[in-house]
Amino acid sequence: MSPGQDQGPAKGPKDCRVCNRRRIKCDRGLPTCQKCNDRDLKCPGYSVPLKWIQGVASRGKAKGKGFPVPGAPQEITFVSGNVANSGDSSDSTPEDISDDVEEVVPRETSVQKSPAYDMDQIISLAPPQASEFLNQPLVRRLLHHFNHDVARRLAWVDSSDNPWRNIILPMALESPSLMFSVLALSAGDISFKAPSGTSLSSQSLSVSTQYRDKALELLALQLKSETQGSDNNSLQTVDQKPANKVLATTLMLFNLEILQPGSAHWRLHLWAARTMIRRWGNTIHLPAPIDTTSTFLLQEFFVPNVCAFITTFADTHDVARDTLIHDNDSVFVDFHRVLQEVTNLERRLAGQRGSAEDLMSFIQRLEEARERTLSLGQELKFWSPKTRSEFAHVVEMFYHMGLIYSRRAVLGGSAPNANTWASRDRIFELTRSLKETNAFIQDLVLPLFLAGTECRGCANEQLFVESKFLEIIRATGPLDRWQILSFLKAFWSLEGNFSLSWIDFARARAQQGNSFMIY
Repeated sequence: MSPGQDQGPAKGPKDCRVCNRRRIKCDRGLPTCQKCNDRDLKCPGYSVPLKWIQGVASRGKAKGKGFPVPGAPQEITFVSGNVANSGDSSDSTPEDISDDVEEVVPRETSVQKSPAYDMDQIISLAPPQASEFLNQPLVRRLLHHFNHDVARRLAWVDSSDNPWRNIILPMALESPSLMFSVLALSAGDISFKAPSGTSLSSQSLSVSTQYRDKALELLALQLKSETQGSDNNSLQTVDQKPANKVLATTLMLFNLEILQPGSAHWRLHLWAARTMIRRWGNTIHLPAPIDTTSTFLLQEFFVPNVCAFITTFADTHDVARDTLIHDNDSVFVDFHRVLQEVTNLERRLAGQRGSAEDLMSFIQRLEEARERTLSLGQELKFWSPKTRSEFAHVVEMFYHMGLIYSRRAVLGGSAPNANTWASRDRIFELTRSLKETNAFIQDLVLPLFLAGTECRGCANEQLFVESKFLEIIRATGPLDRWQILSFLKAFWSLEGNFSLSWIDFARARAQQGNSFMIY
C-alpha cells in the first residue's frame, strides 16, 4: 500500500474480551468495538495484561531496591487469562465465570451503597499500578463477594467496624500474597455455595485453587526472606507491617482450607501461624501485640486454635501456651479464654473427676465474660437496632454453652443433669427467638453443638439441632459441620453407658482418625 492510500480506521491490537466470550469475531473498533455497541454491551477495550511491580524501598540499606529481599522474583505478575481455565476440563474465560457468579453473588449495583460495600472507594486505595488488575471483572466480582458476604461470615458481628473489611482488605491492596488468598477464599466460598455439579461450582473451585497456589508461592518467598534475617528477632524489633501481612495471609489460607469438608490442611496453617507468632515474639507463648492489626490477627489465631483443641486432643502442651496475654479482646474472645482453661483442666484430669471449686471458678469466669462481652457490644456500630438487641441473646447463648462444657469437662459423664439441661433448653429458646438469624448464624455452631450433646434420648430436640445445622450449612458453607452432625448422631445412638461423656466419645473417635473441628 502506498503512503498516499487510505489505510482505513485505526483498530485495536486484538479482539475485545466480550467478543471473545461471545465467541464472535471482533471488529476491533476504537475506542470500543461496534459489535458491543450494537448490543448495548459495555466493551472493556483492549487492555494488556498487568504486571504489578514490587514496591521500592525509599530509605535504609535497601534504598532503591525492590523487596522482599534475597530470593524474591523481580516481578509479581497478574495475568487474567491464566486464572480461570482448568486445563482440558473447560475453555471458560474469567468473564464467563464472572457472569455465572451472579447466580450466587449479587451485582454491586444491587447492594445498598455504603462505605463498607463501595468497591470503587476500596479500589481507589490501591497503588496506581494495581488498579487495572483490581478492575478486571472476575477480580472485582470476587472482591465484591468477599466484601459483601465472606467478611460478614468471618466476623463475630457484622458492623461498620468489621476488621475483615477495615483491616484485611486495605492490607491486601498492598500485599499480592494476601490479595491472592482473599480472592482464593472468595472463589472457594462461591464454589461451595453454588449448586453441586454445576460449572460455576467447578470453575470457581479451579479459580480458588489457582489463586491459593499463587498465594502459597509468594508466602514461601516471604517466609524465606524472614528466616534469612536475624534469628533473634523479637516482636519489638521485627518490622511489624510485613509480619502482619504474612500472618494475615496464613490465616486467610486457614479459612479457605476449613471450607473443605474433611480436609486436614487447615491444621498446617494453624501450625504455621503459631510458629511465626512465637518466632516473632521470641517466646513460647503468644506475644503482646503492638498495634491494632496484630491484636486482631492474634485473636483470629487464638479462637480457632481453642476450638481445634476442644475436639482434636493433639499437642495438648500447646493448650496452655497459646494464651492471649492482653485484654484488648473483641466480642466473644473472653468466652474462648474460659473454654481454653476448661480444656486445659480436662486434659490434665485425664479422665478423673474435677472438684466443685474448679467448676465454681469457671462459672464465675463465664459470668465475667458475659458482662464484658455485653459491654464491648455497646461500642459496636450495628447495622440495625434489632441486631443490637439480639446481640444480647447470642451472648447469653455463649454463657450457657460455657456452662455445659464446664460441667461435663469437670464432672464427666452424660447422664441427664438438671443444670446442663436447663442451659440446653435456654440455648434452644434463644435460638428460636432470633429474628435476625443471618446476622449471627456463623456464631451458633458451638452453642448448638454443646446443647446437642445434651440431647441423648430426646428425639424432638435432636431434630431441632439437626435442622439448625442444616440451616447453618446452607448459609455459611459445610466446613466440618457434616462431621459435627455425624458425631452427634453417633453419640445420640449410644445405648445406656451414661458414664461416657461426649468428650470421652470424641477422644476415642479421634484416636481412630475421626476428628472434627467445631467452627
